[in-house]
Amino acid sequence: MALVKDTFYYSLSFWGKQLTGLLLAPVAVLYFSPVDYGYMSLVNSVAQFCSILGLLGITDQGLPRFYLGADNESDKKEYVSSAYYVSFYGLTIVLIGIFSLLPFVQNIFGEVGKPHIFVALLALTYLGQCLFSVGTNMLKWSFKSFMFMKVVMLQAITCSIVNIAGIVFLGWGVRPVVLVSALGTLLAGIFSNVINKDQIGLSFVNRAKIKELLLYSWPLLGLNVFAFFTRSFDRVFLAKYDSLSSVGVYSVSFLVANLFGALISGLLFAWGPHLFSTYKEDWAPKQYANIFGFVTVVSVINIAVLGLWGEPLIALLRPDGIYDQIGVLIPWLVAAMALYYLGGYFSPGPDIAKKTHLKFIAFVCGGITNVILNFIMVPRYGCIGAAMASAAASLIAAVCIQVVSNRYYYVPNRWKMSFLYIIVVTVIVSAVQNRALALYPGELSIMLRIVLTVALSVFAVLLFWSELVRSGLITRSFSMLINLK
Repeated sequence: MALVKDTFYYSLSFWGKQLTGLLLAPVAVLYFSPVDYGYMSLVNSVAQFCSILGLLGITDQGLPRFYLGADNESDKKEYVSSAYYVSFYGLTIVLIGIFSLLPFVQNIFGEVGKPHIFVALLALTYLGQCLFSVGTNMLKWSFKSFMFMKVVMLQAITCSIVNIAGIVFLGWGVRPVVLVSALGTLLAGIFSNVINKDQIGLSFVNRAKIKELLLYSWPLLGLNVFAFFTRSFDRVFLAKYDSLSSVGVYSVSFLVANLFGALISGLLFAWGPHLFSTYKEDWAPKQYANIFGFVTVVSVINIAVLGLWGEPLIALLRPDGIYDQIGVLIPWLVAAMALYYLGGYFSPGPDIAKKTHLKFIAFVCGGITNVILNFIMVPRYGCIGAAMASAAASLIAAVCIQVVSNRYYYVPNRWKMSFLYIIVVTVIVSAVQNRALALYPGELSIMLRIVLTVALSVFAVLLFWSELVRSGLITRSFSMLINLK
């Protein structure tokens, strides 16, 4: 029941964040050009990559493995304060590296204009993301899911309201919007760290524990770096080899696809603490397999729904056809996310066995694949090539991790069936968006979307029906909602 409770609160927080983000997104799509939207996305993407390097994967990957397994409060404080100590130095070094980029901004990122403003916004966004990540992760690992929800939603709602008011009533451009978002994230990060001040205790820094954290966490950098390469690095390629306008189109597609991430975000955030506190139980492998099947069904339904209905949704805001291409992009981006989640989160063998270097190798292979495919496909096919490269890289990494995972901790999931069906549905939806729907105007197009959405979703439910029922997530969630009333 703890998994369901934490999933519920984490889901509420990210649904709230996505909802407020969606309130801002239509305004941004309506008032900004794809070039402006691309600029905003590029700042956030590069800042995200810098925060991955700065935090070294310790606070989000390494800390929970040791914090939750510590025998007493003193050990817990030493692990937490040691993680903070290392993260501070990593954050500082990367911040210096950001400012050193100033002379090269135009060559690296293309048509961004005013490099000093770009770098300043990048540095502020990076600092905010780091502090926010550290603070909210500490709330998560302390099982303060309700406080986590309040901090995340307060930050998202405040930034969205201020930015919407600025765009609509004050005529703000893209740079003030990025500035407000960065400042809001920074303040929320400081607040969440202050909440945890009793658990930090920097006087408890332990060199042995720093070494232990680093040895465990550095391979998991591969997971986070791979996430960047599959979800954000494509935009750097598009900015360099295509245009900021393409970055904007790609970013709007990702915004729609990320509704899938918001849908299962609660489960992802609750998964780590649940995994490390239950994996020794006899029933655990079967439960993990059922959850794997549940996530597969949710993934397929989202590929169908978002892939077939995302483009008409955006067309309501911009009927000028400037975003018509997103209908082909969305299925590939959702598939890339689904495979990344199934491989990175729900294949627990290397994490349990403390063989995280194997995950690192798998994600490096996926990241290299993505870079190579982007070099080949982006100059030729633009946004579509970038989206397909992400999905292909995610598939390679997910397969490698799943094979390795079962050697160290066997989970009887049907991963081959899951991955195959995700790819098949992605190809079907993308092909229909690219060709078939253009042949059927008006009502016929709507009918075709409805039929395909229902057919693909129902088949997924039937294919993984036993996992859906035995996972217990659906029935327990309904039970919890009833009890809350």
